[in-house]
Amino acid sequence: MQYQKNINFLLGQNRKKIPYMVFLFFLSSSFDIIGLGLIAPYITIVLSPDNTLIDSLYIFTFYDFSNISSKDLIIFSSIILLAVFLLKTVIAVFINWRIFKFILDTRASLQIKLAEMYLDLSYSEYLKKSSADAIDNIQMLVERSCNAIQSVFRTISEIVTILFISCFLIYTSILAFSSMLFLIGTVSFIYYLLFTSKSKKYGELSSVANRNLLKHFQESSMGYKHLHIFGGKNFFLDRIGSAAKKLSSYALKVSVISSSPRYVIEFVLIFFIVILILVSLINANSNLDLITNLSIFGLAAIRILPSANNILNNLSQIKFGNFAINELSSELKNSTHTNKHVSYVSDRYSIDDFNELLISELFFTHSDTKQAGLNNINLKIKKGESIGLYGPSGSGKTTFVDILMGFIQPQKGSININGYSIEECLFSWRSKIAYLPQETFIIDASIKENITLGEDKENYNELKLKQSLEMSMLSDYIKSLPQGIDTHVGERGARISGGQKQRIAIARAFYFDREFLILDESTSALDKESEEDILKVINKTKKLKTFILISHRSSTLESCDRLIQIKSGQLIH
Repeated sequence: MQYQKNINFLLGQNRKKIPYMVFLFFLSSSFDIIGLGLIAPYITIVLSPDNTLIDSLYIFTFYDFSNISSKDLIIFSSIILLAVFLLKTVIAVFINWRIFKFILDTRASLQIKLAEMYLDLSYSEYLKKSSADAIDNIQMLVERSCNAIQSVFRTISEIVTILFISCFLIYTSILAFSSMLFLIGTVSFIYYLLFTSKSKKYGELSSVANRNLLKHFQESSMGYKHLHIFGGKNFFLDRIGSAAKKLSSYALKVSVISSSPRYVIEFVLIFFIVILILVSLINANSNLDLITNLSIFGLAAIRILPSANNILNNLSQIKFGNFAINELSSELKNSTHTNKHVSYVSDRYSIDDFNELLISELFFTHSDTKQAGLNNINLKIKKGESIGLYGPSGSGKTTFVDILMGFIQPQKGSININGYSIEECLFSWRSKIAYLPQETFIIDASIKENITLGEDKENYNELKLKQSLEMSMLSDYIKSLPQGIDTHVGERGARISGGQKQRIAIARAFYFDREFLILDESTSALDKESEEDILKVINKTKKLKTFILISHRSSTLESCDRLIQIKSGQLIH
């Protein structure tokens, strides 16, 4: 069964805990039966404390209670009954804790796997991946998959409980049990056929609606200024509203399907108890037998009612999560095929200090076009050089940089760093690079955290941080802030200027001792004054670092040692 295989795949190492979980279910059910089995003797003792009647009860065949007074026997039985139900409660709480921990650990594990998978995507696959889909997968898809897995375990638990209780009821009265089983089984089966199977469809439609909701909201939030200028707010609100209403409609249908069985089964059980009373009266059974049977079956009904309701509810959740389980399994299984750029398991050579970059006869063609992206590229860059790269849009500047950083593999040619092929020292090479695009990478955190990215808050290098601030000419700006370097910059750096964002990015490169800095149109969106400030930083450290500056502005590249034009995929020196 594919569904079961997918669940086993998602559980991973956690599936080894399944036998232990099943054992806990049996333990809980055993205490259910013990508690239920004590009800009949206890009621008999309370209603008829005559020891001659008590001797006929199976529970008292192990000990002679004839010398105990009725009052003491009732007190003793009450203590036993309370102790058993107290222990049963403790075990039930413990089992619930274990189930919740099992599911939540699984959820965390899946979210980590997904996040790692998306971060390990090849660059081409990364460009194809919608961020809304990725967020939906990590949040909703994992949540629904784990809910479905939890429902599977809950169903197993409830089935075991009902089986144990059924065995006891068969022992008590097989005719009454058969009647109850027929009524509940028939109604549950009809309900399942009519409604529960629809949950699978609603689960799939709900996932699509949620992804659309995330996508439309992300698009609208990123285009805040444009929407208010061009008046496109209503367009996005309509799309968001449509997705939200669809999501609400599907959730409503699933909620009704999931919650209704309780009331249906409750009616069936009341119907059964009424029939049991009428049949007992017709057969002229004794009041004590009637009360005892009613107590046993009534208590059993109280326990079976939520179990039967939970089974139907869980089956609905399992169907609802069917799409999520299959989709999530497919996503994770395919990750081994799509993450091909992580082909360099470990570096064969390590680069201690950058000395020279040599590119020879490099060719690259985009898969979606017949035109050559880069054609016979030859270039040599030495340590301490600053290279100015310019050319019209679409000429291949960014593609060239992506190949240089190892995100795209050329069809032909070679890239050597210090005489080593890039394939043999990729991770070491990347540890020497700092990439500063036009859209600076800024997280919603403090200036310090943005500079010391990835460093422990308590163990960052304070001296290196201070030096990086001075080299990037951020020191005076930091001193002017009330909270200094602990000032939060906001989402995407919304609380600081574009120039300060670029300085933080440069400070980050200095903090991590990056030797090879690539500025890809990083100053193109800045005003002249801010751009000049950034260029001052570059000129100040030009001989200490190696730079590639990409820009449309000739003024940005004036201080470079060499200017190289890219035109139609070719370098023109």
